[in-house]
Amino acid sequence: MQAQYEVPLNWSPPFLDFICENRSFIWCVYGSIVGEPGGRPIPHSIRLPPAERPDKERLRHVVERLGDAGISFNLVMNSSCYGNRLCTDDGKVWLRGQAETIRELGIEWVTVSNFDLARRLSSLVPQAKILLSVMFNVVSIDAVTYIIKQDFNFRGMVVGKGITKRLPRLQTVVCFLEERGLKAVVMANDFCPTANCPERMSDHNNSCAHYHSHPFDYMSPSIYCRLMAMRDPSHYLQGSYINPNDIPVYESLGVRQFKLTDRVMPDDELIRVCRAYFSRHYCGNLFDLFTYTSYLGHPVPECRHLSDVELARTYLGGYTALKEKRPFFVYKPYLDAQSCSGPGSFFEYFQKGGCTADCGSRLYGVPGCTYCEERAKDLIQYDRDDWNTIRSNIERYIRMAQAQKSLVEEIITAVRTVRGSND
Repeated sequence: MQAQYEVPLNWSPPFLDFICENRSFIWCVYGSIVGEPGGRPIPHSIRLPPAERPDKERLRHVVERLGDAGISFNLVMNSSCYGNRLCTDDGKVWLRGQAETIRELGIEWVTVSNFDLARRLSSLVPQAKILLSVMFNVVSIDAVTYIIKQDFNFRGMVVGKGITKRLPRLQTVVCFLEERGLKAVVMANDFCPTANCPERMSDHNNSCAHYHSHPFDYMSPSIYCRLMAMRDPSHYLQGSYINPNDIPVYESLGVRQFKLTDRVMPDDELIRVCRAYFSRHYCGNLFDLFTYTSYLGHPVPECRHLSDVELARTYLGGYTALKEKRPFFVYKPYLDAQSCSGPGSFFEYFQKGGCTADCGSRLYGVPGCTYCEERAKDLIQYDRDDWNTIRSNIERYIRMAQAQKSLVEEIITAVRTVRGSND
């Protein structure tokens, strides 16, 4: 049986058309509304004109159109932290409004990353099917059993990325869920350079949640893991993702639903991602399919070196400025997707159950498996000068961010004084 996909909605009308045209591959579409707390700091395309920004009426149109195409809608409410909002009078009014929207529009699924929210929603909208977010990183039977015992309408989950390449363990968890009539959704292209990252929930997801509630000079934790990956390229192989060419292997393990990201991608990139996974075949750079290595539509300049003044301005501009300068902090290496799949390939080691997630590192003197570290030398291709330029930008930006903001302002003032210009 060929699996189906849960795909993102970036609220672009052309991409919605693409979704409906490819309905046979899709069981569910997920999205959220601008201004509502979620797992992304900017979960919608900034290129949409104001008149097309999502609101309740546009959501109604989307849900109805998807329903006509036989596709479910999944409302994403996956903020990892609500503070005390759910306990306040204003918060309760807000949640009742959300529940009314879910009920009125006939929304079938709701993704959450907060057990308290799951309980409150199930009380307010008993028919809503609760899908637990990948943020919980559930990778074991005892964790699934714990969730089954809870008092909310638990109907499925996105399996933790920590076992995406630990195929025997993944098969056990997926089959356990499926046998109980629960959705077992597996992330396909959500790249994370460490499968069981300890910072993902505590810093990354919580920073996104807090940014929604109280916008601040957001220092994305991902910039630190970008530096880690550039210091040790094996992370580009250890990443928790699935090659489109390996989808049949996962189907043979019993995986029936996959999830594709990302809501921040422009149409052309999202369509490329969907087509690659729908066809279960892809020739090209595997890193063209992940948000982590995407420039998200920003033009890539010929020279990617940032001066100290440009770095200071970017820092002072907060998360918005950092996002606009994305090509100066993101590097896309090359990994041939087709050559990494099939007999005798890089993936065969994982297909045979070789991965235990006990990743070691000769570079850092950590004992354990060094398979990815060794293979990275041959498989990961990049322009060394360009690589070092991006790495330098990241390193200097982090050092600047660790300094006092007033010191950064002094850098700009001093340089302007010496140069006698405003550059």
